[in-house]
Amino acid sequence: MSKEEEEVVSLEAGNWPSDLELCLFHGIQQYRPIGVHRHVNMVMIYLMLRRLRPAITVEEIWEHLETIYDLESLNEMEEDVDENWTKALQAKELQSENIGDFLNEE
Repeated sequence: MSKEEEEVVSLEAGNWPSDLELCLFHGIQQYRPIGVHRHVNMVMIYLMLRRLRPAITVEEIWEHLETIYDLESLNEMEEDVDENWTKALQAKELQSENIGDFLNEE
């Protein structure tokens, strides 16, 4: 099969060539496809993979990731982490305001 024919054949989710799979893992290591910015990060992963396989689609990447990970659960975990960070930052800001008020009283 020639290189052109190989690019036309769609990828089967869960059965990718090893070089593409390796590139995907490098991509998700740098750009996590979960959380609030998952779609922006997916574009970055897509651009990385497109260098190896120009005909790849974002849909194929999402489908393949679904065979490897439970993305819905990972998104829920990420939302919990984001929420906890937000609460911690708000508490820190409140604490800083209270300390500032206390110092200004003296």
